[in-house]
Amino acid sequence: MKKFIFRISLIVASIVVLAVAALFTAEYLHLYYREPEPIGDLSYTWDTSLDMETSYDNITAWCEHEEYPPDVERVTYFIQNNNPGKSFWIHPDSIVERKTWYGWKRIQNLSNTESSWGLASVKNEDDCYKLTRYFFPKQYVKKLKAGDYRIIVFVGNNRLYTNFKIVKEQ
Repeated sequence: MKKFIFRISLIVASIVVLAVAALFTAEYLHLYYREPEPIGDLSYTWDTSLDMETSYDNITAWCEHEEYPPDVERVTYFIQNNNPGKSFWIHPDSIVERKTWYGWKRIQNLSNTESSWGLASVKNEDDCYKLTRYFFPKQYVKKLKAGDYRIIVFVGNNRLYTNFKIVKEQ
């Protein structure tokens, strides 16, 4: 009987240790893949020469190419306000996700450790504010697996998704 109670105690202790480890891991991943806090007043700017966007419904994001090879060096993506002359708030953090059979899985947080909201302040030839950003996969993995990916970009209080595919080499 003592052996039976001892074995049950070991099983219960193992379950408790695994549960604590799972909670710790979930909390760590939440901090690692954090999303920025929403910005308050979208019309506020410290640069009074900028005309600020307030609706954020005309901002788009896209990748330079729709498809990339698994060993791609750089994925270039763009964010643009299609409302001419209007600057917008953007967060420097972006998140890369891969589509799986059970949904989108976060694989990388493209983050600065002490990042905060900033303003888009470069206009293109159409007087629209546009940014160019880069994702360097080899900083994180040798090759990306074939499949669908997206980069989440935070503008104002919205998320933009820019999609791309990794295709197997022929």
